[in-house]
This record gives sequence, C-alpha cells and structure tokens, in this order.
Amino acid sequence: MGRSVSLKEIAGRAGVSPATVSRVMNKNGRYSRETEERVLRIIEECGYSPNQMARGLRMSRNQIIGIIVPDITNEYFAKLIQVVQNTLFDFDYPVAIYNTNESRDTERKCLRYVKAQDVSGVIYINGDSSLEEGQLQDIPTIYVDRAPAEKPRAKVRYVSSDNRDGGRLAAEELMRSGCRSLAVMTEREGTYVMTERLAGYACALEQAGIAPPLVLRPKAITYEAAYEAVLRVLDAGGRFDGIFCQTDWLASGAIAALLSRGVSIPGDVRVVGFDDISISHMCSLPFTTIKQDIDAMGRYLADTIIDMIYGRDESSGTKIFPVSLITRRTT
Repeated sequence: MGRSVSLKEIAGRAGVSPATVSRVMNKNGRYSRETEERVLRIIEECGYSPNQMARGLRMSRNQIIGIIVPDITNEYFAKLIQVVQNTLFDFDYPVAIYNTNESRDTERKCLRYVKAQDVSGVIYINGDSSLEEGQLQDIPTIYVDRAPAEKPRAKVRYVSSDNRDGGRLAAEELMRSGCRSLAVMTEREGTYVMTERLAGYACALEQAGIAPPLVLRPKAITYEAAYEAVLRVLDAGGRFDGIFCQTDWLASGAIAALLSRGVSIPGDVRVVGFDDISISHMCSLPFTTIKQDIDAMGRYLADTIIDMIYGRDESSGTKIFPVSLITRRTT
C-alpha cells in the first residue's frame, strides 16, 4: 500500500474502527492484546510504525476538532457539520463548534478561542481570509468554500463545491426552458462562493449570446430580504423571464414575491435555486435547484483532517466536489 495508506484503510484491514487504531497508536484507552497486535501488524505490513503514522500529531494538543461556521442555523452548514461530526466520532474525535453569526468581530474572537483551546485540527467554513492572518499557521486546517491562499502552505487544504459549474448549469437550464431576459440574485459582499456562481452564470449567458443578467443584491441572504428585493424590481418596472437565486432561501423568497404580484411560475418566470436543502422540495411549489453533495464533502472533511493530524496529508491543495441539477416545477 506504500505511503498512500490512511488511518481508515488500516482500520479496514484490521477489522476494527478507526477509533481503535487511534487508541492503539496513542496507547490510550481500552483494547485487547489481540487487537493491539493485529493493528500493529497491519501498520507494519503497510510500511509504517505507529510513531511514523503519528509523526504529525502533537500529543500535547487536545483531541478536539474545531469547526468555525458563519451561521449554524443555515441548513446547508448544519447538515455539513452533522456529517463531519458523525464521521469524526468514528475516530474518537469530538468537535467544538464556533458560530460567528457572520460577524467579523465574532469571527475574530472565535479564532482566538480556537487557538486557546489548542485543538488538534480546524475546519474553517466560508471564513474571512483577511482575519486569519496566519493565526492557524501550526494547526492542520481545511478551509471550506474559500479561495486558496496566494502562497499555499503545509497542513492546509481547500475544499469547495464546483460553484462556477453550478452557475453554468443554472443558466443552461433557464435558457433551455426558453428564458432570454435573465436575472440573478446574489449577495452584496461578493464572497468567493457567490462570485464563482455568478461568474459561471454570466459566462454561460455570454457564450449563448444572451445579454448580461439583471443583478439583484438583497440586504441579506434571507427569505425576507429576497422577497423585498424582487418586489422593488417589479414595482420599479423591471422585468425578467428567468432568475437564478444563489441560495435556496433566496429562491423561496423570490418565488413568494413573484406569486404575490400575480406572476405565473413557470409560465411567466422560471426560477433556479442553489443547495437543494429541504425548502426546495417541501414548499408548496418545489423548485429547480443545484445540488451540493453534502454527504461526500462532510465525510471527506472528516477523513482528511484526521489524516492531516496524523501526518498523512501535509501538502496543500484543493478538492472540488461536482454539483448536479435537480429539475422541479419552477422550470
């Protein structure tokens, strides 16, 4: 198996859980002599000794993974964290969740707390890159939905969905259904994720010879803000026959606003969202959306942060997960 072996693979070969492998390697916890011998034998067969496997682990650190998240009430983030947490339980690693409430000041405090708690690794979701400034320099870190740093460093990975391709898929679906006067609803801040989605959308329209989209920027990424933004455009005489909303909550607010003004969906306007969270299919008008593979991403985050902690993945790099179009009644 050579140097590509992971903690999870060793566990599979030994017929035990990753948590048991971790306990054997750290000589911590309860396990039988037979189990210890079998695990150590598998590690040796794979070309590693316990000390080599654990070379990246600072035993003085707390066996906790810190997760920094902008909004724990957001269903996409909540589901992602749930998958990560459930997977990390297999490795005997609990998580500490730091919710920033999308506040720079709170995010700055969360970074201090992460350092003070001396966690073994960090999963940093959709954070403000200007705040980190090397504070996590010596901690294995995975950044989620954030552009790679200009100068990649060891013990860092970047993970995201293919947001640009998601924007392309949204544009192609709207054009396929006959739309020619397009709009897009995005955020005011212009984060990496939203910028990528907008770029993919605009590029697809340009390649098809369609005019640039009308851009709606609500005050917040909420149902209420999306509702108000669409009403402002309609009341000012603005018109479009298709709109790409860059989150499902924005799409739900846009749909409600259009229907309140007697606009037929999909007769007059077609709508595409992004995320495929429960609101996209449990509402009165299930809508077309771009699906992110939350389960695959969450498992990857958990497996990778453990490999990084144990020195199995010290190189910088980016992992992009594909997205897919889910067609429903709004197109």
